[in-house]
Amino acid sequence: PNVPRNSPTVFNAGLHDGGMFWDSRVESFGKEPDANGARSDIRTPDVAPGTADAGAGEFLPTAQARFPVTSIAEMRGDVIEAGAGSDAVRTHLAARIGGYGVGADELSTNTWLVEFRSAFGQGTAEQLITFDRIAEALAAYERSMVFTNNRFRDYVSGNLTALSAAEKRGAILFFTEQANGGGGCTNCHSGDAFTDELHHTVAFVQFGPGKGDGNDDDFGRSRETGDAADQYRYRTPSLLNVEVTAPYGHAGAYQTLPQVLAHYNNPDGTVDNFFDQGGACSLPQFANVAGCAALYPASRDNSAAALRKLQRERNAGSSEFPATNLNNNERNDIVAFLTSLTDPCVRSRVCLTPWIANPTDAGPDGQQLNARDASGNLL
Repeated sequence: PNVPRNSPTVFNAGLHDGGMFWDSRVESFGKEPDANGARSDIRTPDVAPGTADAGAGEFLPTAQARFPVTSIAEMRGDVIEAGAGSDAVRTHLAARIGGYGVGADELSTNTWLVEFRSAFGQGTAEQLITFDRIAEALAAYERSMVFTNNRFRDYVSGNLTALSAAEKRGAILFFTEQANGGGGCTNCHSGDAFTDELHHTVAFVQFGPGKGDGNDDDFGRSRETGDAADQYRYRTPSLLNVEVTAPYGHAGAYQTLPQVLAHYNNPDGTVDNFFDQGGACSLPQFANVAGCAALYPASRDNSAAALRKLQRERNAGSSEFPATNLNNNERNDIVAFLTSLTDPCVRSRVCLTPWIANPTDAGPDGQQLNARDASGNLL
């Protein structure tokens, strides 16, 4: 419960051209199509808004990879380089993996130099194992995870039997504007990756520790722009493989796609239902959290503030998320369509083998963790 936001999927991270994180605090200045940030400068939280970060690296995922390790709530904790800046943490981690300097002998087992030489050529640990190289390697891994071979792609490529009747009905609703009886989903979820990569107020539930905006609140994109109009706006996620990337929303409040569609149809009612049914304590990720009911007491008020912001935008005609009136069958058809955006590879451990570390190996430093489900089966 210490992490303020739901982690976006790394699937198809190489297709992002605008930014990364829910507020695009890692952002391409030029947003050139099909560049993944490589053709213009990139801004990161290490520098002031509107300023290029010379250390960002070549691609958006390269820049993004520099930050989870510096967050106390995520990977850093409060021990390593306590009180020091982000660069000190990165330098220490590189030295630990390289087995030199401040990190010398911190790993009793260490064959990382062999791995880095296989990727980057010959050199000493100090030359090869820098945090810039670590970020480059992480980004190469993420950018390789392109999973776009789905049944909808087959359909638009000419295979008219690739979709079921329900999925076709859902596609029509998805691509039809609200004014014409559809869902208007492409107002935001447009393009081949089903995202405009912009930021919108959709008033999903606000819960969790927030990002420091008072009373556990999270102001979203406005934290980066300083513009009050961007409060409670978050980046549109891609819908590719959305079926398998739950939970949904910047706080992970919704566990299923039908819940998301219900919110789009009736934001106020769905948010009320969330809190009436126990709020965060009803979610599986909070099932074993002691004192859950006392956590984040302002969540309902914060959620109500986001809903009011959405209504103001609708009243002003500035919202890309106008009210819809889809019945339950229509929403189910849209959910069916969304399942057609799943690449079968992401459901197959065999297919994903190239991206999964060898579970019979402890890794170059003996620290490898191999995830298992409740039955003990490898994930």
